[in-house]
Amino acid sequence: MTCDKTGLYEKQSTEMPNTIKKSILEKLPNSPVITSGSLHNALTECISASAVAALREGCDGLVISEGNRMTLLRMLEDPNVGNGTVQRAELISLIDTLGSFLEKYMADQPEGHLWIVLCCVYLSMIVREPMHPQRFTHWYLDGDIYRCPAKEVSSDSVCLWCVCQAVSKETKKEGSVS
Repeated sequence: MTCDKTGLYEKQSTEMPNTIKKSILEKLPNSPVITSGSLHNALTECISASAVAALREGCDGLVISEGNRMTLLRMLEDPNVGNGTVQRAELISLIDTLGSFLEKYMADQPEGHLWIVLCCVYLSMIVREPMHPQRFTHWYLDGDIYRCPAKEVSSDSVCLWCVCQAVSKETKKEGSVS
């Protein structure tokens, strides 16, 4: 659906990762431990009213995947954010890792950075679900544990922050990954 982009990227187009981090952190209490509810509120407050309308309308003027659009709509409409907590230092580290990734792989689309950061923080730290759609990484649920055959664990990988556990080489060889 085509829609008016006026006001959608006034703030977002210039929000490179450090500005996005600042925008999230300034909305949170200055505490080493943050509640899921406080983090959820901070994330939703980062989305302008015009962007919320565009997300709901499915505006094709947004630089966002359909999966991330649906995740953000879920985040905006989900009052059940649990009663968990998040370590402020871990949140900062996740946002910094995402920032490095986005500057490396999506430098030409800064207007899409905010959406990705919000989705990744929401999925990994609030609802504790995989950051990628199942069709891309082929993660699966094994009891109550998410497992992912594509997970790469290194200090500069966003996979480090995903709730999925890596699938062992033995499991991959046995062919038990669907």
